[in-house]
Amino acid sequence: VKNALSFFKRVLKNYKLEHLCEDINIPQADAKEIKIPTEQELHSFLQQIIGTRLYIYVLFACFAGLRRSEVVALTWDDIDFDKRLVTINKARVKDEFGQFVLKNSPKTVKSNRKVIIVDILFDALKEYYESGELTGRVIKDEPDAMKDAYERARIKFKFPYNYHALRHYFTSYL
Repeated sequence: VKNALSFFKRVLKNYKLEHLCEDINIPQADAKEIKIPTEQELHSFLQQIIGTRLYIYVLFACFAGLRRSEVVALTWDDIDFDKRLVTINKARVKDEFGQFVLKNSPKTVKSNRKVIIVDILFDALKEYYESGELTGRVIKDEPDAMKDAYERARIKFKFPYNYHALRHYFTSYL
């Protein structure tokens, strides 16, 4: 509607008729309420996915606040077990051809950061690291495969929250 109004105003301006739409105001959009899981709902969901490839993927969002693109870009070099820190300095995003590429910076400049690894995530990472099933990336599956797996688990276990809501959980957790 905004684009149509803008176009309409430009057309009227060309014909010196802009006065016809001076009083047109678009109502402000309602702020969408973001629903986030309760601690109990999240705990129940985590219990259902523990031991699966989704577990660490979900933990990074809800206990470190990482975006999906940041999680799937993490390498083991980004994890400092001694200092209990994870360094976020890249993202895996789709290019213009729909192929995932590594971007040498996250979404914004301020997104370059170090995040403390809380106990639940630390323990899961340590166990996974010591299992020896390592590739260069922490999450070895492709991003779309992880997205699809999360959606299937979300539906199967009646967890009505999208992946991004887990970042909001992290904020409220803090």
